[in-house]
Amino acid sequence: MSVVWLLGLSGSGKSTLAEALRGALAPIAPIAILDGDAVRTAVGDDLGYSGADRLVQSARLGRIARLLATQKHVVVVADSCSDPDRLAWNRANLPGYVEVFLKASLEKLTRRDLRGVYARAKAGQWSNVVGIDIPWHEPALPDVTFDMDDPEPPEVLALRIAVLIPEFVAAATATAHNVPARRFAPTRQP
Repeated sequence: MSVVWLLGLSGSGKSTLAEALRGALAPIAPIAILDGDAVRTAVGDDLGYSGADRLVQSARLGRIARLLATQKHVVVVADSCSDPDRLAWNRANLPGYVEVFLKASLEKLTRRDLRGVYARAKAGQWSNVVGIDIPWHEPALPDVTFDMDDPEPPEVLALRIAVLIPEFVAAATATAHNVPARRFAPTRQP
């Protein structure tokens, strides 16, 4: 099965888009969502948020994603680590890998800042925030990039991603072939 890797800064919409993908892909296969914070909690929360710890976390996400994909799941990963070496490993080792970059300006994210991440980081209350004191590396070769400063609805974005997933395309094609053709009689003109 395939692995969809959602990349973006905090607040760019990774978790929301992951849930929209669940809705779009659920009819075709079991879906596993690996959200960085949820996985961090599930495996014991033994890592901090330093750049080095984020690399370890991203490697964990990759290994778990590969395991689930081999068990016939479509895996959606939401991650803020964009280290070029990690992304290269993903592309080389994850089946059906689709890399999605949720591009958002720090300015817009700071204005939205629903969780207060950027405000606290700028006030010196939080450290190790990607894009503030941990460098953000814009992905070099994403399969698709979405402008999250002015995004389309998550359901629309999910469908734009779904057409890149072979299992989705195969299921849609099979469904289309099983729909009986309708015969239409021409309307008579008086």
